[in-house]
Amino acid sequence: TLAAQFAAHGRDTHGDAHACMADIIGNSTPLITSDQLVLFQLRSDKVEEGAGMWHFAGGHPEPEELGLRASEELLGCDTGRIVDEIYDSLMREMKEELDLCREELSEPLLIAVGKDKLSFYKPEFNFLLHTDLTAQQVAAKFYDDDFSDFESDDIGFIRLSDLDLSRRSSLDLLKFKCSDPETVTIGVEQITSTCHQFAEMMTVALKYNPKLLSR
Repeated sequence: TLAAQFAAHGRDTHGDAHACMADIIGNSTPLITSDQLVLFQLRSDKVEEGAGMWHFAGGHPEPEELGLRASEELLGCDTGRIVDEIYDSLMREMKEELDLCREELSEPLLIAVGKDKLSFYKPEFNFLLHTDLTAQQVAAKFYDDDFSDFESDDIGFIRLSDLDLSRRSSLDLLKFKCSDPETVTIGVEQITSTCHQFAEMMTVALKYNPKLLSR
């Protein structure tokens, strides 16, 4: 991939595989429905990262939203506005990828900040979101003929109790394309590494706050 070429060039030329990397900040969140299911998106085969894999919803902050055109301009930008954009960008992704409005979502709760080991250590902000909608209602919005998201081809849900991915080789994914949900079994290797890392972080966080997953 192009990213691998940049890493090789940085390592060979500068002695640092990350020397030529932009380290674009990502964000992602498990969305927990009112009936205690967790949403996953099937990434389109047309995207560069995580193509054909199941992943939590998310995206990345947009410097343009702050009127920034180059990284050097960050030095003069108010840090409060930068933090706001990290949170606001997640809510925009929920609208763009799932057609969910702010009024249908909880305030985003920051759980962890990490780096994706299998994606050239790209930094990622991991949040947690709840919705008052059921999985069926969320699916109805996604599958509506008037809605389209080019980055994902499908959505599915797992039970909240199955979120500890490290203990499983496969899990049941529920699809709500019609009134009777379809159950498909997928292997955990079909889920992106970012989701696995976040699930590990969530397990640690729950030890400190067992009520973390409650609305």
